Amino acid sequence: MTDVGLVLKTKPYRDHDLIVDFLSAKQGRFSLIARGARKSSRRFGGALEIGARLQIEQSRSKRGQLNTLTSCEIIRVPKHARHDLARFYQLAYVVEIIDRMTVEGQSEIGNEAALDQYLKYLEEKTPNHAELVNWELWVLKHNGFVFQFWPCIESGQPPDSFSVSMGGAVNGSIGRIVDHLPCGEDALRAVEQMQSGLFEGAAANCHQSVRSLMNHIWSCTLERPLKSSTFIGPETF
Repeated sequence: MTDVGLVLKTKPYRDHDLIVDFLSAKQGRFSLIARGARKSSRRFGGALEIGARLQIEQSRSKRGQLNTLTSCEIIRVPKHARHDLARFYQLAYVVEIIDRMTVEGQSEIGNEAALDQYLKYLEEKTPNHAELVNWELWVLKHNGFVFQFWPCIESGQPPDSFSVSMGGAVNGSIGRIVDHLPCGEDALRAVEQMQSGLFEGAAANCHQSVRSLMNHIWSCTLERPLKSSTFIGPETF
């Protein structure tokens, strides 16, 4: 069986093998065993790295076992991210988001296209903060999470907090909210601008506040924090 897949992650298996998680438009997220991949670098030519886009050939295994990756051909690998920490941190971040948002065995055309497009862009340049946030907002919307960042979703007044369970920006005075995150007006307005496609200067003066807000949204949406969010700071852009 032949397919085109993006490498999401790998993990050691037994003595010499790797389990490789792929994402394809056709199969969604799926795992294959790359036999001998840890024993010899020539087995797959160093192609099995996070963010690589590969033409893959797989063979069916016995019932109850993962299929086997028999061969792969490189379409694109993240060359610049290998030598540029800022790009590598962004790569790890967007790959983790899509990995966590997708469901094994379910068609993921939109998520696969969104990840592939961002990884292509990373090869051209280092996206700025607003471009990353806009991408994050698109992925959230595509997966059914649409939020209002300004004004308060209940009163229509200037908000001072954000709640995923409430659907967006709120005013702390409306009562106790379990996932209440205090936010400054600058961060909420900035993300609202980015959601509207107004990138210029939208995050210039409130980078950390915006990142705290996005981390809160992902943590609540995915029910645990993103590991790679630790590395997404001002030096990443």
